[in-house]
Amino acid sequence: MKSLLIKALIFSVILFATDSLIVWILQSSRPVDYVGFIDAKAEIFEAEDKYEVLLMGDSHISDALDPKILEDSLGLKTFNAGIFLSSPYETYQTLKYLLEEKAQKPKLLVLGTNPVMFTLEADAGKYTPLVVQDPLFVLNLYRQSDNPDYTTYFFRTAKEKYLAKALVNKILGKNKKPYREIEKSYHGYLTVYNQIEGTNWEGVPWQKAPIKKSQVRYFAKMIELANKNDIQTVIVNPPIWWDQLAEIEQTEGFKTFQHLVDSIGNAHNTPVHNLDHHFLEKELIFKDFLNHEHINYHGSLKYSPAIANWLKGQLPE
Repeated sequence: MKSLLIKALIFSVILFATDSLIVWILQSSRPVDYVGFIDAKAEIFEAEDKYEVLLMGDSHISDALDPKILEDSLGLKTFNAGIFLSSPYETYQTLKYLLEEKAQKPKLLVLGTNPVMFTLEADAGKYTPLVVQDPLFVLNLYRQSDNPDYTTYFFRTAKEKYLAKALVNKILGKNKKPYREIEKSYHGYLTVYNQIEGTNWEGVPWQKAPIKKSQVRYFAKMIELANKNDIQTVIVNPPIWWDQLAEIEQTEGFKTFQHLVDSIGNAHNTPVHNLDHHFLEKELIFKDFLNHEHINYHGSLKYSPAIANWLKGQLPE
């Protein structure tokens, strides 16, 4: 029995050591925009700085609002903590962590949306565990998800396996153009002027998927958590490319999303900006968009000041 335990222990050590080695090799080939994003967002979890305005959500809000423009207009220190591909579940857990573990207590919380956010699985997500590098937080993120799958928690190779293609390209000397060509970063925001190659600018059809009730609850719980901490909350619907909007706005899925956001806003006395997504329709032109779902910095230079002006009327006295 003792011999069996020793063998199992040795096998486990070798397994985890091999996993760590492979992850190290994969991470050495991370695209430059990937590294820039992780580093920029991780700042709020590593520094002792306190922020008075906190922007949260996924890549839509992350690309849309420049904290520097908001700071100059509002006179309040701002951080854009939007994490790519993050769902309401991940954002709720991240907000809870920031309030409880990092002692962040902003005056204003700006929650960004994504039209498909209520259809996503409530799991640990792709990037949140990499940005919030606290083992206990990440474990809790897995543990409280709807269908916990600990494979990617214990074996990081399973989580980072998508970097294998980047590693092969690096070995072959193929320099793939980054999706986001980052000029600089500031308080979590990445300044990106380019447009993503291969974007379907004619619009991508709505991908039918059922609403996950848990995601609706977590979105509402974010507002409740903020209210409990005396934090004013607003909901912002960032722009999407107009042809994409035309493609999806008459679908039942988009209408359901609008109804849920509007209902949650009304139930919690939380203002909702741009419910129909047509805000600045004439001002935001083709070059202002990163792809069919996000604006780039050209667009942010128009959108951020407009949102700052709106936020002035939402700030607590």
